[in-house]
Amino acid sequence: MLAETCTNQVEYAGVLAGGRNTAKAAEVLNAMLDADWQSSLPLSNFVLPVRNDVVLPTQYGLFVRPSEAVSLDSNLVSTEQKSWIAAWRETFE
Repeated sequence: MLAETCTNQVEYAGVLAGGRNTAKAAEVLNAMLDADWQSSLPLSNFVLPVRNDVVLPTQYGLFVRPSEAVSLDSNLVSTEQKSWIAAWRETFE
């Protein structure tokens, strides 16, 4: 079942130290945290907003929300990552 194949993913945004335009970068981050921006995420990117005060649209509840996510042991990823990428490239490139 598809719901049993979901994994958690956390996305981050930030301002690079020493960047040429950190003030503008901070403006972009502030815009991303705005309630209007956060409210657009569930149906445009299918991700949950970071703000707790943003109400999810009714349609979002129509999608599968698994109660448990699949995860991989970090040691397994460390040892197998190169071979997995090589196999992917062989298949798709």
